[in-house]
Amino acid sequence: MARHCMRSKRKRWHIDYLTCSPAFKVLAACVKVTNAGQEAAVVRELMGTGMSPYARGFGSSDDPSSRSHLLFCRSSASACCETLRKAYSRAFHNQFTFLWLGVL
Repeated sequence: MARHCMRSKRKRWHIDYLTCSPAFKVLAACVKVTNAGQEAAVVRELMGTGMSPYARGFGSSDDPSSRSHLLFCRSSASACCETLRKAYSRAFHNQFTFLWLGVL
C-alpha cells in the first residue's frame, strides 16, 4: 500500500497513473490477498451495492466480464470501506482477513 500511495515512483500498475497525479488523494484503502477470480467476484458484489465503473478497462484486463475494477462510491470513505467489507463477506462467505482496512 505504501508504494501505491507514493507520488514519485516508476509507473508499473494502472493505479500508479492515478496516485502520481497531484489531483489524487487517498482517503481509504484496504489490502486483501486473493486468488485468481476472487477480485472479479468482489467487483460484482460491489456493483450490486450501487458502486459504478469509473474508467472502462481499468484494472480488469484479466476479467473480460467486468467493465472496470476501478469503481466509484458516492458515500463517505468510511461508508465505502464498510460496503467493501460487506461485499468481501458475501463473496467469501465470511472467510477472509483484511491486512488493513480503514480511512486514512
